[in-house]
Amino acid sequence: MFATHPLHLPDLDVFREPDRHNPTVLRRVLAGLLRRRRQEAGVGARQAAEVLGCHASTVSRIENWGEGITEHSVSVLLRLYGVGERDIALCVELVRELPNAGWWKSFDDVLTDWFDRFIALQEASSTIRTYELQLVPGLLQTKEYATWVARGKPYVTPDEVDRLVQLRLRRQELVWRSDAPNLWVLLHENVLGMPGGGHQVMRKQLERLVEAAQEPHITLQLTQMRDDYCPPVTNPITYLRFDQLGLPDTVYLEDLDGARFLDGRVACDPYRSVLDTLLNYAVDPDDTIRLLKAKAQSL
Repeated sequence: MFATHPLHLPDLDVFREPDRHNPTVLRRVLAGLLRRRRQEAGVGARQAAEVLGCHASTVSRIENWGEGITEHSVSVLLRLYGVGERDIALCVELVRELPNAGWWKSFDDVLTDWFDRFIALQEASSTIRTYELQLVPGLLQTKEYATWVARGKPYVTPDEVDRLVQLRLRRQELVWRSDAPNLWVLLHENVLGMPGGGHQVMRKQLERLVEAAQEPHITLQLTQMRDDYCPPVTNPITYLRFDQLGLPDTVYLEDLDGARFLDGRVACDPYRSVLDTLLNYAVDPDDTIRLLKAKAQSL
């Protein structure tokens, strides 16, 4: 029998509130907790699986993204790892809340599984770093610009365009909360030359960027390809950090028909390095604002 050790869960209250409930984050926090406590207790995955009555791969899935996590598995494993009954009861209570959906589930008619996960992680992030090559980031798009983007999706219907725009505008509430994450955007200068739905739409979009860039928690910088040594980045990169939750950094890479999520330092460090390198080709924030204003006035 292992000695009883108290849990040190992060503050999850905001992610349990009805209007900000986030089962993805609750599940991921529990998964990381189970992995750490097993390692601290010196229990191997195979031993944990034997006690739980399952295959070691099941324990691995539970510890990665909380897949298949249940009240039974949490209570059995934490008891094995020497966690006290009061803390076990708290974790079981969190598991019971997992079936409650986040607000974005009301957009399931236009949501893919991978974008569902991305929204959940973005909602819980403390810092969002993103590099965009062709489009203004969704969190900073105007309604008119977002409509232009949505219409460009293949096989989309007018009703789906409306729903996609509603979803995008709902997501943007994250940026203006009192506890909003720090948003750091590197925007390729080519974005300014995109049609954006026409001169009037693009001018309004650039004015929105100027307003956003003056907020203390938002940093916006244009990147300019000045020589042959700039890294050949061909797809957008979004890098998420979760300082208050103790979750591993996550990189989100999206293409036309899917997306990838990379977790942990080994997988994410190359992308953090690319973002840092791109800063060598970025205009400083004040000059970026001046360039955006000038471009808007020219339209």
